[in-house]
Amino acid sequence: MNKFTLTLLSAATLLCGTGVSHALAPKGFDISKMIYKAKNGSDAFKSERMKRIESTNALLEAGKPSRFASTLAAPADDSDIVTTPSQEFGNRDLWGEMDAPNGETWFYSGKIEYKKNVVNEYFTEMLPQSFSIEIFDQDMNLVGTISDKLEIKADEARVRAVEVLPVISRNYFNTDDKVEVAVAVTVNPLPWGIRPYTYIYSIGNPKDSEGNDEPIQVYNHFISDVLDASTDGNENLFMTVVSEGNDSGVTEEDLGQEGAYWKYQLGNYMKAVTYAKADANGQLKPVFEKRITYYQYQGDQQDTPPLMSYVHNGKPCIVFPHYEELFYNKFDSMDEDITQRLPNKLVIEIYELDEAAGQFKLAQTTKIDVVRPEIDGIIASYYGIGLFSYTGDVAYGDDGLASFIVTRSDYMASSDSFANSYFIYNADGTLRCPLFENAASHQRLSDIEGFDPMEMFAELDAQGYWFNFVNMRTFQTELRLFQGLIDEDSDDPDYMMANMDRIKVGDTFMYAVEMRVPEYDDIEDTNFMRVAWITREGKLDHMDYINIGNLVNYASLYMTNMTLDENYFHKGPEREYMMLIKRANADDASSEEQLLVAQATSENYPAGRELLLLGPDPEYGVLDFIQPYPTYLSVHYKKTVDGLDKAYTRYYDMPLNKTAGIVDAVAGELPFAFDGTNVTLDGAFIEVYNLQGIRVAAATGSVSLQGMTHGVYMVRAAGHTAKVAVK
Repeated sequence: MNKFTLTLLSAATLLCGTGVSHALAPKGFDISKMIYKAKNGSDAFKSERMKRIESTNALLEAGKPSRFASTLAAPADDSDIVTTPSQEFGNRDLWGEMDAPNGETWFYSGKIEYKKNVVNEYFTEMLPQSFSIEIFDQDMNLVGTISDKLEIKADEARVRAVEVLPVISRNYFNTDDKVEVAVAVTVNPLPWGIRPYTYIYSIGNPKDSEGNDEPIQVYNHFISDVLDASTDGNENLFMTVVSEGNDSGVTEEDLGQEGAYWKYQLGNYMKAVTYAKADANGQLKPVFEKRITYYQYQGDQQDTPPLMSYVHNGKPCIVFPHYEELFYNKFDSMDEDITQRLPNKLVIEIYELDEAAGQFKLAQTTKIDVVRPEIDGIIASYYGIGLFSYTGDVAYGDDGLASFIVTRSDYMASSDSFANSYFIYNADGTLRCPLFENAASHQRLSDIEGFDPMEMFAELDAQGYWFNFVNMRTFQTELRLFQGLIDEDSDDPDYMMANMDRIKVGDTFMYAVEMRVPEYDDIEDTNFMRVAWITREGKLDHMDYINIGNLVNYASLYMTNMTLDENYFHKGPEREYMMLIKRANADDASSEEQLLVAQATSENYPAGRELLLLGPDPEYGVLDFIQPYPTYLSVHYKKTVDGLDKAYTRYYDMPLNKTAGIVDAVAGELPFAFDGTNVTLDGAFIEVYNLQGIRVAAATGSVSLQGMTHGVYMVRAAGHTAKVAVK
């Protein structure tokens, strides 16, 4: 599956020419959060990308007044626009996507029965007692239901949380080929703490007299990482559990003794164990195990991945980075200043699966010197990989050895902040070249066929913030753009936000950038969000204006290559934009969040056009998160019922005038050739998606659908979208 496949840089890509307070001490893992999360679906406005954008915007906005001033444009009048949802699901406690066999995306929907425990007049606990989970395939057909009661042991106080592992398997936990579903249950033991369980169920097994399922396996840990190395429909999964503990033997009474505190710190450890699929007896086979002292855990020992898994040249791999020595010098109490231990090295170990031995074997070790710059104010420098682009930080050359993008985070106590620098290191640990130093932030721009990948680095100097657009093949800066645009008719800078992407226009591309200050029409009392379209040379090509109405406290555009395609929301020449708006209520001090899809102003529509406006719903509640896919937009709501948050979801087909934009391969005239197996359009970049919006194939000129699961797929090429049926 694509999300577990290493994002490779080609071989050419890597050629280029005062005291520390105890507050810096690692906090430790929150084991309740160490549950594997699916990567294929996330809130458009709360995704990691948007969090990075908002974080950068917060830097740009420091000390500045609010961006917005204190009647939306007329709705679109196209007779074929459809703004009613194609599917709806409601009243659920659990809902999400699941990575399924053959690259499919499945879904789960669940309800939890709770028991009320009135602690006092101000607080009532809602304790899970049982659950029922429905599993749907990629076409939203019900596959089966899992139900069970939750029991606690004599030394346990309560069940705290229930989550579904977003992975579907058939032959991992046993060999009967039934659909396997894993449920993570968090329990509070007595007198305090967290105890993890993972219950495994098989859909289709007999249920008891009350309709409950018996788990086929129970594990006393959470699954923290999943590597899908399946090929040609042959399931091949590896699941990793990460745990922590302390084996120092130091008790609370011992801590006052000399050296006991340091001994206790050295007893903290992190352990990772990776398992291959179960044998005929249902026993999972451990194929990788590593344990390190906590202060050797890479990075800042808080926000860095303990390990990463991927597939390279068909081989499952695990990369395990750690410090060679303890990161800190010895300290004897939590009130003592702690200092960074130098010299030290970041050790990056890569393990590959030896199929004959059935174990992961060490294939490469790279040691990189940890250097703290001799600059006043920097008191610690943390090194790690996976912090820039996760597994994309590992790249293989023609010699079969991996090079790395290493992040160095320099901590400055005076400002309690980090300055991040990024470097390319060779397999032998030597520095190949800097990628970018002292970046305030960075974000990846969309990939465009025919152009090198690109990253934007935000940089602060005495003048202000600069946006540096770096070619990720050559590592050269193609454009350095000041945050404040200077128009020919004005000497005053017009400031931009960090919310941006690049979009193909003709045989080149432009940067689309959200502007800081909207235009305000004081006669109509209307704000117009502005988007600057900037050429590759850094010149302003034009400005789009999007009517967002009045009483706007906050607005955020969702800007990606896909949603800025002029045919995504509406088939036609106009450009549409999607944004989240926090709008004030004129009658009181309240506000509400609204999702707006609107066309920019044009000659035909001087005030712009609203295509889709969604806000709070009496039945569904308030907007919770939004996720666009190539063929539909999913809008999730949240409503509090009896003190519990319930999930509701609506799906809107895209484009909204899709009858004009999507051709049925069976009945309509195709914009490209399709012979039942191959999609062909000379010179065009062709993409194939399943109905859940996951890209399953892509190539230039021709794409084969041979071997794909029977069903309907969406094909995009040369600005056209069509449905094709694989039989």
